[in-house]
Amino acid sequence: MSLKNKFIAGFGWNTLTVASQSIIQLVYVAFLARLISQEAFALMGVALSLVGFAEIFSQIGFGPALIQRKEITQEHINGAFFTSVILGVTFTLGFVLAAPFIAEYYNIPELEPVIQVISISFTLSALAIVPKSLLFKKMDFKKFFTAAVVSIVGGNLIVGLTLAFLDFDVWAYVWALFVQGALMAIMVWVLNPIKITWKWSWPHTRQLVRYGGGSTLFNSLNYLESVLPPP
Repeated sequence: MSLKNKFIAGFGWNTLTVASQSIIQLVYVAFLARLISQEAFALMGVALSLVGFAEIFSQIGFGPALIQRKEITQEHINGAFFTSVILGVTFTLGFVLAAPFIAEYYNIPELEPVIQVISISFTLSALAIVPKSLLFKKMDFKKFFTAAVVSIVGGNLIVGLTLAFLDFDVWAYVWALFVQGALMAIMVWVLNPIKITWKWSWPHTRQLVRYGGGSTLFNSLNYLESVLPPP
């Protein structure tokens, strides 16, 4: 397939992925709003805003760095994978330990276990970052579409709504996110298996960090701009 045809096909699959995710998410939230309490939504809003911002830093831009780099060696792949996993586990443990203090600060005791479970997303995202980024690099959006639909349907529609019907309230939302993240990690490895070796070179990793650091700063500023009130 020529580069032009590959780009057109990739654009089509990417558009389909975004549209499908948006529609499924709208349906999910519409049903969920009728099944769980407003307090549960407010609780998740606080937890997701904290974890969402921290997740930008937990990956230090390895995804964009892998996608933009013209030549990727095994050392780049190893460095991105192991560094991402170490950071992901570190952020997970950090939020697990910090959860009691966060809950006390907001005066919401129920926030502690919610944050502790949601923080596992740092590790799940870290495990998925290399195969997912290389799918984008290859413009293989058809496989990413499959992974995205399986994860969001399995996590949100099947697990989330089932638990909501069973009156799990906020935990329906929490476990839906957990399953969605776990399924995404599994699917990208199944659809795009990547060879990982123990050969880890800091100079190769540093090349990715240099680009990823700028990407992380840009994303963090965008995030803050989206959540902060206008002057």
